Order: sequence, then C-alpha cells, then structure tokens
Amino acid sequence: INSLEIGGAEMMLLKLLRSGIYSSDKILILVLTKNTVLTEKVRKLGYNVEHFNFSKNLLIINEFFKFYQRIKSFSPDVVQSWLYQANLVSGLSCFFLNIKNIWSIRQTSLNFKHNKISTLICAKFCAFLSKKIPYCIIYNSKSSKKNHVNFGYVESKSFIIYNGFDLSEYKKFKKEKISLNNKINFRNPIIGFIARFDIQKNHIGFFEIAKKVVKIFPNINFLLIGRNVDENNKILVKLREEKKLKQNIFLLGERRDIPELLNVLDLLILPSKSEGFPNVIGEAMACELPCIASDVGAVKEIIGDAGKVIKSDNTKIFADEIINYLNLSKTEKLQIGKSARNRIKRNFDIKNISEEFKILNKRAFKEISIGKN
Repeated sequence: INSLEIGGAEMMLLKLLRSGIYSSDKILILVLTKNTVLTEKVRKLGYNVEHFNFSKNLLIINEFFKFYQRIKSFSPDVVQSWLYQANLVSGLSCFFLNIKNIWSIRQTSLNFKHNKISTLICAKFCAFLSKKIPYCIIYNSKSSKKNHVNFGYVESKSFIIYNGFDLSEYKKFKKEKISLNNKINFRNPIIGFIARFDIQKNHIGFFEIAKKVVKIFPNINFLLIGRNVDENNKILVKLREEKKLKQNIFLLGERRDIPELLNVLDLLILPSKSEGFPNVIGEAMACELPCIASDVGAVKEIIGDAGKVIKSDNTKIFADEIINYLNLSKTEKLQIGKSARNRIKRNFDIKNISEEFKILNKRAFKEISIGKN
C-alpha cells in the first residue's frame, strides 16, 4: 500500500485486518512511504509492517530493488496491493517472480482537474499492464470500474467489492460531552462536513452553500473536520471572514473521535467535486445520521434512496436541500436516519464485505494449488 496515513484505502485495509479473515495466514504488509499514523495500530493487531522510502525520487530504483528482494525472500502465494503506485511496484515485482497479484483500486475520477499528472501517468501505465499482470482488479464501486475500463483497464479481470463498515463501532448512541469549540451552541442545528483540505473536496463551494443556508437559519453551526481544516488554514479563515460566517463555521481539524462527532451532528454534508468511495457517508448513515452529498464517485450507490444526492456543481440546489431537511419534523428526520442505517446494514456490513475478500483470496489460492499439482 502507498501509505498508512488516515484515508479511505488505509482504513479499509485496517478493517479487513481486524475482521480476522487473515488470522490463519502468514501476512507481511509493505508500505511505500515512511512510518505513519496507522502503523502501530496494525502492528498491535499482530501483523508485521515494513516501510520503504519511495517518496524520494532519486532513490526510487534502489527502493524498488529492495522492495523486489523483500517480496522474493518472503515468497508469498498472493500479493494484494492497494492504490496505483503500489499496484505498479507490486505488479512488476510479482511479474518477474511469477506471483499472483490482486490489484485494489479505490479511486473513481481520472479527470485532469482532480488528479496530479504523476498520478494519471501511473494509472495509465497500470492500465497498459492490466492485461498481463494482475490476477484480478478489485474496484470499490460500479462507477470506478466503468471509468477505469474506459481509461484502458481490462474489463474481464474486474470485481466490485464495496467498502464495509463496522456497525458495532458506528451506531447511534446517547450524545456525550466531547471536546469542541466552546462557542458552539448545541441548541441550534449542527451540520458536519468531514473531509481533508483538498481541491476535490470543494471547501470553496461549501462557503457558498453555507452563506445561503445562514440567510434562512442565522444561528446554524457548521463543523468542518479533517486534515488541515483548522484555524491555521489561511484560505479557509479568510473565506470565513469574507463571507461573515465566523459565528457559524468552526474549523476543528483532524479528529480521532468520529463516531462520537457523528452522534453530535444533525446532518452530514459532502459537497465534493470528486470522490472514490467516501467512507464518511457510510459511517454517518450507520449512525442514523441523514446525509446530503454531491453526485460524484460512489455516493449514489451508497446513499440510494436513504438521503439526498445533488448535482455536484449546483450550490443553490445543495443549499435548498439543506434548508428543506432542517424544516422537516423530528419524526421525519428520525425515519430518514433509520432508513440510512438499514441500507448500510443490508449492503455494506464489514462482516459480509470481508467475506467477499476472503472468497477471492481462496479462489487465487485454489488456482495456485491446481497449478502446483
């Protein structure tokens, strides 16, 4: 995997490791970049984690050779890789070592507006190799598969396995006092926007939406949560001042208490320009928290009819839907929340999702055994 920073792919890997599907297997986790946030969490589960330094361009050839040698010495039956860079490095290593490689792709958009040139070059190179190298390719949404096949990835090796959610961790519970800005008035509606600061997440567009909502609900609270979404972010602080929304918008930064935060909120919004499979939507729905989100990536596949999905570039409609929701009765809001959790339980329970990964691994192992015989 590219890194063990907190992100969608990384958290999905952590959930699979916790699920126990690999408990009888000998596992080695290779990370292309330095020791990061989730490393110790994975090690505490009993798994061996080793880091490389692919982030320094001058050492890439040297790092690739060390990576190749480590896979060779470990001699696995199957290598499962996550994200383009890891798919490429693992794929080439496995090709030369004649080892089955399962690719996992967690991204939907391949648009130049939403990606670095280096990411798209890597993705295209993987597309070129996809006929020859991977045993199969796992996508986490139908839209991701469609976009990658159109980009040149071979379709016949495709599998769709959605991200899963731990329903014992993400659930509705009694609101507790948690550490938040003491200026937040909990008697007024609280809307959450949880995403790292990134052009794809559309924080700029969010301020347009918030301004429209505040005209109707002047005392509303917006909690912005995520990496680099804090009072040190000059762009966000300036926008908040320009829109005269200082009393409404609170920049809380990255948090570790997401289940608790979701239970404080009245509504979750995600006005992104691009997404893969946004875990925060599924986590919120599992907590019976209604969601309004842009129609990007797998959002429509997750929300279905248990929330609202909005055209991604229409801030007016987005704001109108927030206002419409806030005007619903308490009973109507509770019903939407219950429908949301039921949808996650039916389609995205981590217990069922992890079994799909296990079945795919067993299929690869079976073919290896047949080949040896």
